[in-house]
Amino acid sequence: MAAKNVFGLLAGVDLYPQNARLNGCVADSFDMEQYLRDTVPANSLHLLTLRNEQATKSNMKDGFLKHLTQAKENDVVIIHYAGHGSREAADPVFWHLAPDRMNEVMVPVDAITSDMRMNNPLADKELKWLIREVAKNNPHIAVVLDCCHSGDGTRLAGTFKNRFTSARQDTVRTFEEYVFKDDAQLYQAYKQHLPFELKSGKHILLAACRNSQTAKELVVSGNKRGIFTYSITEALRNNAGNLSYRDLMRLASVRVVNTVQEQVPQLEAIIDTSQADMPFLGGLAAKRKYYIVSRNPATNVWEMDAGQINGLVVSELEPTTMSVFEQAANLDTEDPKPLTEARVTKLELNRSVLEMEDETGLTGNAYKAVVANMPLKKLKIRLEVEKSNIRLYAGLAIVRAAIATSGHGSRPSAYIEEVDECDEPDYRVIAYMHEGMGKYKICSTLDNRPLVEQTVGFTSTSAMALVRRLEHIAQWELVNQLQNPATQISNGAVELEILMSERNRTNGEWSDFKKVELNNGVLDLPYYEYEDKDENGQKVMYSSPEIKIRVNNHSESEYFVSLYYLGSDFSCTNDLLQKFNIKPLQKGVAALEDSAINPKVPDDLVNLGVSEDKAILKLLVSTDDFNAEAYNMEGLGYAKSMRALARSQRKPPSKDWTVVSLIINAIRSFDDNGRSLLAKNGVQVNLPQGFNAMLGISSHKQTDAARAINRTSLPLIPDMLLEDFESAAIVPLVATRGTAPDLNVLELNNVANPGMITAKNPITITLPQTLNSNETIIPFATDGEFYYPLGFAENKGNGTQVTIERLVPEDPSKTERAVRGLFNTVKIVLHKLVGQKLGFGYEYPYLAAVSVGDKGELLYDNDKLKVAALVQNAHRILLITHGITGETRAFLQPQSKKPVNPLLFDMQQYYDLILAFDYDSYSTGIRQTALDLKKRLTDAGLGSGHGKTLHVVAHSMGGLVSRWMIEKEGANQMVQHLIMLGTPNNGSPWPKMKDWLGWAVTIGLSKITLVGWPLLILNYLMDGTKKVVALDKVTDDMKPGSELIQSLDGSTDPHVPYTILAGNTSTILKTDAEGENKARRIFEKLGIENAHYEALTKLLFREVNDIAVSKSSMNNVPTPRQPLPQSIAVACDHITYFTTSRGRAALVEVLKKLAQ
Repeated sequence: MAAKNVFGLLAGVDLYPQNARLNGCVADSFDMEQYLRDTVPANSLHLLTLRNEQATKSNMKDGFLKHLTQAKENDVVIIHYAGHGSREAADPVFWHLAPDRMNEVMVPVDAITSDMRMNNPLADKELKWLIREVAKNNPHIAVVLDCCHSGDGTRLAGTFKNRFTSARQDTVRTFEEYVFKDDAQLYQAYKQHLPFELKSGKHILLAACRNSQTAKELVVSGNKRGIFTYSITEALRNNAGNLSYRDLMRLASVRVVNTVQEQVPQLEAIIDTSQADMPFLGGLAAKRKYYIVSRNPATNVWEMDAGQINGLVVSELEPTTMSVFEQAANLDTEDPKPLTEARVTKLELNRSVLEMEDETGLTGNAYKAVVANMPLKKLKIRLEVEKSNIRLYAGLAIVRAAIATSGHGSRPSAYIEEVDECDEPDYRVIAYMHEGMGKYKICSTLDNRPLVEQTVGFTSTSAMALVRRLEHIAQWELVNQLQNPATQISNGAVELEILMSERNRTNGEWSDFKKVELNNGVLDLPYYEYEDKDENGQKVMYSSPEIKIRVNNHSESEYFVSLYYLGSDFSCTNDLLQKFNIKPLQKGVAALEDSAINPKVPDDLVNLGVSEDKAILKLLVSTDDFNAEAYNMEGLGYAKSMRALARSQRKPPSKDWTVVSLIINAIRSFDDNGRSLLAKNGVQVNLPQGFNAMLGISSHKQTDAARAINRTSLPLIPDMLLEDFESAAIVPLVATRGTAPDLNVLELNNVANPGMITAKNPITITLPQTLNSNETIIPFATDGEFYYPLGFAENKGNGTQVTIERLVPEDPSKTERAVRGLFNTVKIVLHKLVGQKLGFGYEYPYLAAVSVGDKGELLYDNDKLKVAALVQNAHRILLITHGITGETRAFLQPQSKKPVNPLLFDMQQYYDLILAFDYDSYSTGIRQTALDLKKRLTDAGLGSGHGKTLHVVAHSMGGLVSRWMIEKEGANQMVQHLIMLGTPNNGSPWPKMKDWLGWAVTIGLSKITLVGWPLLILNYLMDGTKKVVALDKVTDDMKPGSELIQSLDGSTDPHVPYTILAGNTSTILKTDAEGENKARRIFEKLGIENAHYEALTKLLFREVNDIAVSKSSMNNVPTPRQPLPQSIAVACDHITYFTTSRGRAALVEVLKKLAQ
């Protein structure tokens, strides 16, 4: 076989526009480069590095097509990208390839503009095509993506920063804008409107997270790094590169999952699944078990070419020592005797200073060295106060004194150390006051919940007790992090196998035990509890599922093994499998004598309202006999013997040991007493009489654990809600511990009669917190095909009441989550939407002057005298008014905390003054609103014959308000031009405003239009849903043939020019052969009466429409008129006239012509 070459493309970007800056991506890129240069011969390594301004999309494309395509058969290609990941709406031609109709994208440095707009990023479909081009010569290809949403091809509590950007997308990229636009075969299929296969080449993908998750950055040794790349290179260095991809990802995943929240690395072997078991980079990277030691001629000290980045540590507890060998020693195949040992005296990032034990025989210039002994690190503790208080600071001073004297002979603690704000802690101690008593609590870095029982009193005795608890946790972490970097035992030699049996809820029968496939060393285990009788006939609570644990030896070596269970109470026991001598190739060694176990949330935590608990299994594997009892620790007890035995002991090279890790997340999913569990967290669920269901609580993440590339249904929560951290937030129902995900899904199980829940017979959920004026909660569910709003939320007393007016069960034919059976499961998600303050704190209606402040903020001034003064000094005035969907600000600043709509600046080019008229669009009729508008204009100096130019831009129902004012109330002497956007001039077939709002929210959440809606619009829609429940005075006016519509049809010519912007958009449903049937299913689940189905189906599928109003209705202005109304078609829907580039362009063009 010809010698292998390695072709690498390494791209890292930190220097995005200011709001999207990252910190650790370039460092990740350099780290990967250094690993490759350390392990691959220089004459075989061909690297192209693109960092910051070099990492443009064009350069990355050339890197694939011009550099990587040089790789031939038996060569190796390594692609590493560290930077932002994001998502964008896909061109409809790709919808058959993406169930959620989205592209997962990498974000080159030029893919975000300075005003935070997405600009032609590198989509997953483009990456697949580029890899296919590289794969044509059949090299071995490994792709490492350290970015958000990388699983498909926030900064948390001041600790982590994510690699996701929410840059805006104004338009959907067309086929011609993709890198494969010149591919003749794909282009031909595109032009003929044929579905086409976009196949990738054979490769192995190592992704930082699932496609619904974010990749995190954190501080490592004082430097910002991506946790995924750091974990990959750390595992490679600790195992001398001798890892399969599967084992590499298992080790990296355990590190990532134990460090950050909501990031699970993913491994995918494309085309050939056997690649997962291949050595990293096809085994080309040298299996280097040694470092190089040489004497520095300038300082005469011994230095080694390894440091912190190689995983080395130093400690006062015991020395880090190296065995030193002749340079010619063959450490790969032989077991030579060391010349001497050396102690590491100084550790830097990539070098170390050594002190030789005996220099007598060291006459050469360079030697090889391997790790002989290396201690573990101290636990880092940060001391904090809950609030500034001299008594609390005094309490911390007592703790510092205890740490400084808790060791033997009143020496400093050997296990813990205090760190300041410049370093990242492992745990935090918070001093606080409770009922006049000083207390300490130990917390994680993620939140302020106490992990163990609080320590009471600010005394030297209580402080020492606290330190002992921290030292106990440190000892537990020593076991948790136990590893042998110098092990020669291959990963996978000894396997932990999990078998599971589940109880059928209907007949109570148990399934056979079957092997469970683990997700990179993590097992999420939802369970439910049920009541049964024990052997004595007593009623007891049991749970399902049950698991059994087996140990399999796949090697031809004999080992001693012991299986440890590390609980969340910081206990450690090997009762599962005490020391066992496992023979070569021996399989099926049973833990706990093959008894089944039920992982559950401990009762003590359940009583606190916690529904998820993480436990860790550690299998210690050794070639030599060892004291298996040494690591046992009682929960929160001080293990006096642990200090000596937790240390890494230097052993002769013939003796070896390693650790196999597994994390089990026990998740209390279903609970016959679910209401009491919720009540402990202040949540009350009231079911109407006669409606029965078993309540459960879960996280949307545990149900969406499958990789999105294999999705056949929608996830529980739309991506648009999860990705906009400023405008949307999860509403947790119960408390969780540590890194456990938020439990935000209310599950109704065994529902026999979901149709029983209606607006007149609702479910109510009371939450302990109230909503701010700019917040609302949207309760929704998905059947696996679409998202549906279930009701509304409003403040009641000291809490928030969520009213559920309909239930949408999961459909087994639409989602793999649903359970087939006689009864239904409904998963209700509560999600908070955050926008600008709804209303100004005074009564509708109001007329306000609109401007932009010095900081780019949107300003409204409704002071009548000020508005009148501004009108007096203006010549050209533009008035904007809204429709049913909310306030004018929803159009002028559609995203909270983001720049105002550029449309406002365009308007200011042609008008001296912009006015906004906002009114109650639900409880006040159209006629009265028209009178109110005329009065406000007259009061401001714009009455009949005002002598100025007044143009009106009116959206939706606002057009009917404006027409009534002009045609029926004499305002034709006030208005010189009316521009209507999506106005139902012949009415709308929606039977009630509530039905339209439900349809609109379904459309918005399910993205059944080409362009996604701003979340602020959904906020207004949900606010409207709440209001129309109490009062709806506009539905009758807007029905076809209503008295108001007939009256307007009979109006005389007002001699005011009208321009009509008529949205024309194709919904996803309209392009679907089953679209009409799907729409009818939506109507049914929204509770719309059957009698209206035909009219609504006609609107949506047989007429040009903007999803709310037909084009014929918009153009229904009686003629003859002078001048004739002008109608302009616009490619947008009813909600996005103001927020899409095409909608804005059409409106600006009209305003421009009026200014000429």
